[in-house]
Amino acid sequence: MAITYFGSASLPTTHGGNIPSPTVITPPSSMSSGDLVVVACCNRIQDDTQAVSEDGGQTWTALSTYSGGSTTCTVTWFWCTFNGTWSANPSWSHGGTNNTCMMLVFRPTSELTWEVDVS
Repeated sequence: MAITYFGSASLPTTHGGNIPSPTVITPPSSMSSGDLVVVACCNRIQDDTQAVSEDGGQTWTALSTYSGGSTTCTVTWFWCTFNGTWSANPSWSHGGTNNTCMMLVFRPTSELTWEVDVS
């Protein structure tokens, strides 16, 4: 069974944007039920709290958050299995501006259950 990259969307769409919270992403068109949706949120605030503010009708799972180190930034990953319908464009809240959210969509070649490898 293969998994293929389907599409992506991000905000800002190019560098230099000063995107306020919440950061709203318009998902790629023609997605199918069962697609894996992965979103990475990043901003230039150390120890920021990032969260889903509009789920778009999906059930999102937050993964680990990276914050600090030698840089002043916070990055959090979120994922869901697309249910076939967006009730609204999803959005993510952040503590400030200079936010970036990138959505990546992957498609299985047959039905499967997505899960995180926690081993």
